[in-house]
Amino acid sequence: MGQFPGEEASAFALGEARRRENPDDIRAAGLDAYVMAAELVDVDILVPLVRELDSYKEKQNKNVLLHNLGFSFQERHDKHSRRYERLRRYFYDNLRCTCCRMDTVQMMVRSHDDCGDILQECCYDSNLALRKYAESVLKKKKIDRKEVI
Repeated sequence: MGQFPGEEASAFALGEARRRENPDDIRAAGLDAYVMAAELVDVDILVPLVRELDSYKEKQNKNVLLHNLGFSFQERHDKHSRRYERLRRYFYDNLRCTCCRMDTVQMMVRSHDDCGDILQECCYDSNLALRKYAESVLKKKKIDRKEVI
């Protein structure tokens, strides 16, 4: 469905994601297709559905869901739109993969999100590339690096 953007495809995909009698993997695939097909992703619909699917029986499936949604979102032409600031923050807060978090932080900076707190936190990340990136952005914006505990 994600390969055919448009109202019909996104409405169908969202319907499948909302249908509680569907297995979790079908609902997750519906969310993924919705992110790819929707002209505008409705964050007020997407985030609660993702949280609902967070109750996956296996934690690994939740991580797969978030990675797939993150990858699909990064392919969108409007990924830097201000309307998606909350969604980018949600991805940052919930993705455990440091490489995906790096991509998300870079997207947040390019989108001019209010992410100073995240950049401060990234100065202590285990990913050295993310650390250097955060420090360089803070330096460029002339923001003092604070001690984050």
